[in-house]
Amino acid sequence: MKMAIDDVVKMNEAYRLIVGALPLTEGSEKILTGPEDLRFTLSNVDDIYLTIMKAQRGIKKEKDNGIRYLHKGFGSVHEAYVSGNFDQFKEAVFYLMKLVEFSVYDSCFITE
Repeated sequence: MKMAIDDVVKMNEAYRLIVGALPLTEGSEKILTGPEDLRFTLSNVDDIYLTIMKAQRGIKKEKDNGIRYLHKGFGSVHEAYVSGNFDQFKEAVFYLMKLVEFSVYDSCFITE
């Protein structure tokens, strides 16, 4: 997936506004933290959105008071953990994806 610089800026702004309070981690390394620390880059945005898309498809496990998502990609299994309410997170991600117009992913969303 090719990303334009403007798309990255839009995602940063959308994240700050919508999901800034929901930290997303991969393994022990945080890839999305709070709004002040968030930095999407052209190199890591594919991993982030692959994780989110797999989560939208329902590959999830409950973990404490949050949700852990697992997906396989690039020859290894990645783990992402999102704290907070899953429905709120899903709604926020849907809005975020629409904002940056990733039409290629439109069919990936589940509509419970």
